[in-house]
Amino acid sequence: MKKGYRYLILISCLLAGFLFSLTSVKAQSITSDDYYVDTVSSPSQIYDHSEELTNLTIPANTQWKLGDQLVDGGLFFYQVGQDEYTSSEQSYLYQERIEVLGTSLKDTTKLYNFKGEEIPNRMLSANTYWYSDQLMNTRGHHYFRVATDEFIQAPDVRSESVTMSF
Repeated sequence: MKKGYRYLILISCLLAGFLFSLTSVKAQSITSDDYYVDTVSSPSQIYDHSEELTNLTIPANTQWKLGDQLVDGGLFFYQVGQDEYTSSEQSYLYQERIEVLGTSLKDTTKLYNFKGEEIPNRMLSANTYWYSDQLMNTRGHHYFRVATDEFIQAPDVRSESVTMSF
């Protein structure tokens, strides 16, 4: 009788293991393929995969899902269509990331353009909060967009509050 219960318990455990098996889920990384290209120059010129200029252009301030990237020295080319690329001189890569950012308590915060160049005579007041919708990486630095072609460097952010909408 004891053997019968043991077998019954063993078979029940095996069946429960198959019915309630673990499912693995792949977590998305901040460096995954969810990048977009934002064009800044008006109009942005289009290149082919050989980095040759074509007669096509795309309008400024338009967003495109990133396909592939080409690198030629320090210049990047971002694929926005089949054999259509725009250069990092006219556009930038970003990830959608909606948050509220706090600036330094005491000092003003410098503003930068999409190339990572400081914008002269433009800055954010100390101890203020700003809505940001994009996280950009250019020249090895992370920037948050606070206005059209105006960014602040990540180290200059005092606080972040991620917001989500459903």
